[in-house]
Amino acid sequence: GSPDASNVPIPPYAGVQYARLGTTPLEYTVIGRMPVGMRKVAVKNSGTTLLSPYWPVRQTLGSLGLQDLPGWSSAASAAEADTVVLSAGGSATTYFHDGSNWRRVGLGSSNANDTVVAAGTSVLINKRGNAPGFTTYQHAAPYSLQ
Repeated sequence: GSPDASNVPIPPYAGVQYARLGTTPLEYTVIGRMPVGMRKVAVKNSGTTLLSPYWPVRQTLGSLGLQDLPGWSSAASAAEADTVVLSAGGSATTYFHDGSNWRRVGLGSSNANDTVVAAGTSVLINKRGNAPGFTTYQHAAPYSLQ
């Protein structure tokens, strides 16, 4: 069957994607504490990993540091690079790292280092190849509570 999942907690490191046929607005209530310290989460060495931005503030794609993950494939084109898909507000955009800068796929592959990754954005990491296992992604809080 389809058990009621109304009270299933969603961890702050998890990304959530959904499709909806209805046209009425949905309301979400987020409760919890502001995370502090270092974020540590497993990212697959190959294949797809779905994450949230985690921190409840706007960040930039360049500040996430995903390109610094061990084994990250940067290249001159998205066809040869690992990619990141940012989904928010009903649209999804794909980016790749060229070794120096983040680039948006298409539209001339303009510099996308300053692309805003807002709280609530889904971050889909697509790692090329077939390497087994996981790598730990670490990211310090982009704010101070002091």
